[in-house]
Amino acid sequence: MTLEELQEQVQNDLKILRQDIDKYLDADSELQKSKQKVKYLEVVIDYLDRTVKQINNRGFLIKNSIDWRKFTNGDL
Repeated sequence: MTLEELQEQVQNDLKILRQDIDKYLDADSELQKSKQKVKYLEVVIDYLDRTVKQINNRGFLIKNSIDWRKFTNGDL
């Protein structure tokens, strides 16, 4: 269904059937752009969250590396 046909149908009968709601929502370009923005921001948030977790764990990794060096050198 083209955009013109969709607009004509909406103007002719103002009732939208429950089964046709998805068609109307899929035809809305602003809604599609908003969904794309939301998906992009979710990806950015996930990336930043994982980055912060890696930074927080870095202290433990450095401490474990130092302890391993001490153990292998016989300093313990």
